[in-house]
Amino acid sequence: FDGNKFIDKIDKKGYVVLDKTCFYAESGGQISDNGTIIDGDINIDVTDVFKAINKQHFMYGKWNGTINVGDYVNASVDEIMRNKIMKNHSAAHLLHSGLL
Repeated sequence: FDGNKFIDKIDKKGYVVLDKTCFYAESGGQISDNGTIIDGDINIDVTDVFKAINKQHFMYGKWNGTINVGDYVNASVDEIMRNKIMKNHSAAHLLHSGLL
């Protein structure tokens, strides 16, 4: 997805949609995961994930090279960052509960 429409290939930066993903999309006040998507020599640095109307996850990243529809990739979440996000999000719920 180039920001305006779905396309068959994309290079340098844009949105990647996978048929299955390990990335948590921004939702309910919790920020999205960061991580990487690897396709051969191409390493996509995922910096944002959002969920679209039909619940597909759009992962935004920058890279060198070209990603094509149908390519097989490996996706991985930055687990250290995910754990920090989860702890802060849980703490926000506990604080909110305590203030009620």
